Amino acid sequence: MTYRAYTADLSFYAGYIEALAAEARSGLPEALRRMVAHAPRLGGMTVEAAQRATPNVDDARAVYAGEHGFTDWSAFKAHLAAIAADSSVEPFCAFIRDVEGARTDAVAAALDADPDLVGGIASTAKTPLHSAGVGSNTAMAHLLLERGANPRTECPLPGGTPLAHALVWGAVEIADVIAAVDVTPRNLRTLAGLGDIDGMESMWNEAGHLAPEAFAGREYYRPNYGWYPWRPAPCASEVLSEAFIYAATNGRIRAAEFLLRRGAAVDGQAYRTTALIRAAWKGRLETVDWLLAHGAALNGRGWLGGHAKGVTALHMAASNDHVEMTQRLLSLGADATARDALYNGTPLGWAEFHGCERTAALLR
Repeated sequence: MTYRAYTADLSFYAGYIEALAAEARSGLPEALRRMVAHAPRLGGMTVEAAQRATPNVDDARAVYAGEHGFTDWSAFKAHLAAIAADSSVEPFCAFIRDVEGARTDAVAAALDADPDLVGGIASTAKTPLHSAGVGSNTAMAHLLLERGANPRTECPLPGGTPLAHALVWGAVEIADVIAAVDVTPRNLRTLAGLGDIDGMESMWNEAGHLAPEAFAGREYYRPNYGWYPWRPAPCASEVLSEAFIYAATNGRIRAAEFLLRRGAAVDGQAYRTTALIRAAWKGRLETVDWLLAHGAALNGRGWLGGHAKGVTALHMAASNDHVEMTQRLLSLGADATARDALYNGTPLGWAEFHGCERTAALLR
């Protein structure tokens, strides 16, 4: 697949490029596959040999140029300069901003002029339908689907459909809109995130074991770069933990109950996160109460993305200004002195950094 420039600002790409180089050096298969496909120095190598060759930033720049359809980094830079001088060179830049900004009239007008914009994939490895999910803009999701957005497009990893993206973000309304059209990938964690109990039942075979479909399409796990590098294991307990986390993230308590009865662990981890941390992040008070009532560790640690490492549920509630959630966790004995593993910050520090004055006042 060929990406379309997200912005003409060259500096925007620097973080992505550095992350790609670091992930390739760490052995992340997806990063190494991209290196082998587009970096001339590494072309034709196995992924193992490419890792031993120590991929660098220049290799990653070659990848970004190639993925955008250019022969080298200089050509890609020239393209960005041309867009900066004349935005009509790449109308997708303005279009994807309008999608993210929930400007449905502008998006509709752009699609009238150029229907192919709906299928573009941005430099961020997201289609417009993926991008509608973060803001939970159901009107935008309906519009894009009506105009031909493909709900089965997978990026940046296998299994990374717009539906999977919405479920990772806990964008329940968007997930429901997309699922009414198509459910891909149809695995246990997707069905748990949708709260589809009947579908979840179908993920077990007659012998009482998880069917192969439950394990499929799980490579995608992050909506952007910077997250903990992870590879799915063909392990039933991990599949159950993932599904349990998806259920909690999206407030699907009945699905969580079902999974608990089927052997899921209430504090089970996948990609170093937990159901409690994800539910607290999304402000799902009823789900958090349910998890704690079923034995979730109040001060358990986990990750969420690239900037929340070794955090507690209280860190997540406080830094998202979930006042009632913060009050509840404190009343139950959550540790307000806990420090995360990356910034050494307390929940109060996180609230203050993110400008969440209401939760900061509670913690003070």
